[in-house]
Amino acid sequence: MLLPKAFNACYANLPYAEKLPHYFGQNLLAKSLNPQFYHHNPGFLKYKEDSGLPSQPHKEFKKADLDARQKLYQKIADEIWNPNRLNLNMKA
Repeated sequence: MLLPKAFNACYANLPYAEKLPHYFGQNLLAKSLNPQFYHHNPGFLKYKEDSGLPSQPHKEFKKADLDARQKLYQKIADEIWNPNRLNLNMKA
């Protein structure tokens, strides 16, 4: 995940559980790790539901969490580069 240099320098060596509360003050991808992001965020929750985006909070970050996060990033990339979203005609 991309974080500002100063943030990363301050928190880089801390365990994930100690960094997690601070992620809420960062970009959307970082915020989405924190359970707080999913409360009182109706715009994002509607988008998540409509798009099927597999975004979820992660209280810890083990192999299964890393795999889930990878699937989320792949889904985001698929959405960003979807030719239908970009109104491009696909001709073979």
